[in-house]
Amino acid sequence: MFMPLEDFPNDTHLIGDLAYRLTKTLLVGFKDNGYLTDRQKNFNKTLSKARVIIENAFALLKGRFRRLKYMETIILENTVTIILTASILHNICILNDDEFHDIGNLNEEILGERLRKP
Repeated sequence: MFMPLEDFPNDTHLIGDLAYRLTKTLLVGFKDNGYLTDRQKNFNKTLSKARVIIENAFALLKGRFRRLKYMETIILENTVTIILTASILHNICILNDDEFHDIGNLNEEILGERLRKP
């Protein structure tokens, strides 16, 4: 399940923000030194949109499976397995019409119902 970076297929990449350096397998945006071309700016914008989608996906997983917020990430192989498993379970829930509801809102709804009852 875990694939070392040197075994990544040639057309596969990870994406990161400017805190990381560009590598063979990691795409990062261009540093804005005030002289970016329109093409470089467009690349940065597109990369940023992709990162937002990924960040939102992780937020959904962390919302559904709260334990992920406190997950130990020391052993990379275990982290990959846990995230992949959570993603599969999340997709199974969606296929079975078990849509995720924010637990915070759910608690407010329950509390509101209790307050309305005589």
